[in-house]
Amino acid sequence: MREPIDYLVVAPLEEEIEALLEAFGAPKHSVSEFRDGINYWCLVVERSGELGPATVCIAKLNDQGVLQAAINTTHLLEEYNPACVVSFGIAGGFIKKRGTDVKLGDVVVADKPLIYYEPAKEGAKGRVSRMITIAINETFA
Repeated sequence: MREPIDYLVVAPLEEEIEALLEAFGAPKHSVSEFRDGINYWCLVVERSGELGPATVCIAKLNDQGVLQAAINTTHLLEEYNPACVVSFGIAGGFIKKRGTDVKLGDVVVADKPLIYYEPAKEGAKGRVSRMITIAINETFA
């Protein structure tokens, strides 16, 4: 295991990775390769106030989807032990919900972390949601 990092940012699409690298000012050619062919970029960014610099690793997941994201992110968690994981992407499946005011291109920031491993489970009593929300730690508020 490497020295722990502050933030791990994961995304599956090349366009998302390019936007992240541009936002952080990281050169695309500074890429490294992790096991399973995961490309990643690690950099140090300055934070305002007395927090000091933060170590950020941006990782391009091998493919889209919950299962692939879980596999790749698990490997990265084992290696880097980040304080915070950010899943960056379009979340296309979530904008299809009726009655939502979220449109393609909107930036959505959660007010509660969501533990998401499957949308639901079919049981004897029908479909049961498997999403769990937890309170945000004051550190990340």
